[in-house]
Amino acid sequence: MTPSVARQRMIDHDICARGVRDPRVIEAMRVVPRERFVPPALAAVAYEDRPLSIEAGQTISQPYIVAVMTEALALQPGDRVLEVGTGSGYAAAVLAQLVREVYTVERHAELAALARARLAALGYRNAEVRCGDGTLGWPAHAPFDAIVVAAGGPDVPRALLAQLAIGGRLVMPVGRGGVQALVRVTRVGETAYRREDLGAVQFVPLIGAQGWPEPTTASGGSGGTGLAPRRVMSQAIHPPPQLIAAEDARVADIMTRDPITVHPELSLEQLRGLLLERDLSRAPVVDAHGRLIGMVGKTDLVVDQHQRGDNEVDQRGADEPGSHVHAIEGTVGDIMTPVAFTVHATTSVGDAARRMLRDHLHAVPVADYAGQLVGMVSASDIVAWVAGVRPCPA
Repeated sequence: MTPSVARQRMIDHDICARGVRDPRVIEAMRVVPRERFVPPALAAVAYEDRPLSIEAGQTISQPYIVAVMTEALALQPGDRVLEVGTGSGYAAAVLAQLVREVYTVERHAELAALARARLAALGYRNAEVRCGDGTLGWPAHAPFDAIVVAAGGPDVPRALLAQLAIGGRLVMPVGRGGVQALVRVTRVGETAYRREDLGAVQFVPLIGAQGWPEPTTASGGSGGTGLAPRRVMSQAIHPPPQLIAAEDARVADIMTRDPITVHPELSLEQLRGLLLERDLSRAPVVDAHGRLIGMVGKTDLVVDQHQRGDNEVDQRGADEPGSHVHAIEGTVGDIMTPVAFTVHATTSVGDAARRMLRDHLHAVPVADYAGQLVGMVSASDIVAWVAGVRPCPA
């Protein structure tokens, strides 16, 4: 699958099908090459709807979250935007497709330098990157028509509120627990602001003078490799209330039946071939009796190879035949993620949605009472079922 095909598939399945409707945001996501903003070893999975690890032990947000936050800003072509938390530079590139000027602040010097180089290489001359404390904003270029913060703070920084133009919109995660509220703040007067709650999300902490204090110990267990642990909790956002009210329908009505399965003894080389041949991102792992024991996918393969130090991967990525210079060693059992959660075919769609949201899961296996796998259901399946799958704007 070429990057352009993977990008369009992301738009169709992870952006439009989940409710993003702004045609300018959709087109920007369709244009920006996300694979250019992740480490080469992860380019193959750049368009999967999940956060990916980048340099300096940080992450690039999942595409859906980037689209939701960008759409919430209600951007106009002439706007001037401040981004706090440049990260890889991907979201800044999306913003640069939509507005006149983008100013983005990153506290990690390594990330700021990399993002600046990537944006310049792709021709984004309307995006300026600075290394510094983003919680203090960028006073020299204020006021801003929109401000977006890609990290969760205890509250909205006062400095950012002061730098928001009247009529301007600020979108950021706020909260003191493990899950934050995504809020939109609109400045409606010199000292008046209107605040809206857009749903529940989970982001890395906003570090800075008006955010959280600098951690005293290294976090994430990445060992300095820039890779998050395999079982990283994905960012997620709650769908509309009508989804939660879907109590009459059952998972059996919308699940994918008889999914392709693999066994733990299958070699990783064979797994790669199967995923390529069937165009799959993930597959359930079953034992000799057909009982579900885990899940495995392209990301697990790429992360495993990167952790082994096998960086000899050409730019086509792991989703094209022959992309690995060396054969992949090991078996599915070495890299699979054990399954701790399933739903039953008779579970209501609403209950499945609530449980998936609680555990921040994008897809779950459907098992019968004996533990036999009978299908798979995803968050996209549920949202599409409730809202009806509508085509993206051309």
